[in-house]
Amino acid sequence: MPVTFQVALVPVTEAEYRAQFLAALAALPNSNVNGWSTGAPQRGFLNGEARAMAADSLIISSLAATASPVTAITAGSSWVDAKVGWYDLDNGQGGKGRFPATFAVWNLPVQITPETSTLTIDNTNASGIIVQASSGVFFRCTQASAVVINASTNYKGTIQVTARVAGTSGNVTIGSIIAIVSGPAGLSIEGSGTQVQTSTARNQESDQEYINRGLGAWGKLSVWTLTGFDYYIPTFGNNGTTLNVTRWGVDDSNPMGPGTVAVYLGNATGPASAPEVAAVLAGLDSPSVHPLGSGQLFVSAAADHPLTINIYLTTDGSNSLVYDQCAAAIDTLIKAFPAGPATLEVDLVSAVARGAPMISATIPAGTTSKVITLNLPGFSSVEQATTVDIFGGVDLLTGEIFTATITVQEAP
Repeated sequence: MPVTFQVALVPVTEAEYRAQFLAALAALPNSNVNGWSTGAPQRGFLNGEARAMAADSLIISSLAATASPVTAITAGSSWVDAKVGWYDLDNGQGGKGRFPATFAVWNLPVQITPETSTLTIDNTNASGIIVQASSGVFFRCTQASAVVINASTNYKGTIQVTARVAGTSGNVTIGSIIAIVSGPAGLSIEGSGTQVQTSTARNQESDQEYINRGLGAWGKLSVWTLTGFDYYIPTFGNNGTTLNVTRWGVDDSNPMGPGTVAVYLGNATGPASAPEVAAVLAGLDSPSVHPLGSGQLFVSAAADHPLTINIYLTTDGSNSLVYDQCAAAIDTLIKAFPAGPATLEVDLVSAVARGAPMISATIPAGTTSKVITLNLPGFSSVEQATTVDIFGGVDLLTGEIFTATITVQEAP
């Protein structure tokens, strides 16, 4: 009897095979399965066979999943890479594959003591300067050109620092880089200066994002399709350094007049930067992409919809990191949340706050829905999590994205 695709997708576990074997043996005449001891050789052989067949079943289900990009995600990231690799997608850095995680870059005001007299920071000594944010993230000085700090500069200067680890953890709060871990004597962070992020980091493109971009590649064969935008926008909006568009919305309802299309862009920290908007507009408006005779295209940064989220936790006291872990999980949710129209439901926020493991989430988006990747491992200790800030849910309008100020504390 032929095996259906749906059946092949579901691996048979070791326990299920063991149960099948035992049931089949028990049905035989004069069977004494129930009399086998725990350490009986027969039981050991049966367990080994069940384990081997379960491993084969897992391989079969993974192969079956790659029959479609949509189901490949169930097989794991390496299988997604193998399947979506056939789409020959650019990775934004001159190669092929997923968009890699990028590094956050900041301009950091520093100062020296008058007793230090003069300090020059350039590519000969910059790498020895390590600073840290209040969140624990480390940055290394990557200043290439010489910055001379002395009496003529009022003993102040600005240096470039880059997160030591790629990904959105380097997108720290402005002003939160507070400590010099290593560096020349007399050097400190200037508290009155303004810390400026010059490059917003992104995480590596997730399985779902990679699949969506692959499927979107088919849309480029037609004229102004929504799936085509899912290919073109991230392709033009990511270059591995200064361009890191991760969220976007497309309004094809003739918002600015007949034939018009509006595109709204965001990155991991909020509305897209001016260079990101310019790059996507130039790409979408190029003759090879913008169909001849089609309507006008409008590309802009998404509007910021700021949230204040206060989470109150009741815990069993077994996890000293629970408050930080909860805040980080909510932050991941907000930064992955799609552009509007979409609804942030309180049940989703509560589940994340309670520490539920969550690979992805389905978000109501007007008359349809969107799937976002979260990859939350979960955490323990929470008995109850409450918030009144988003009671009943919060709606994003077309062209809006969320940013959030998040506070997690013990319930009163």
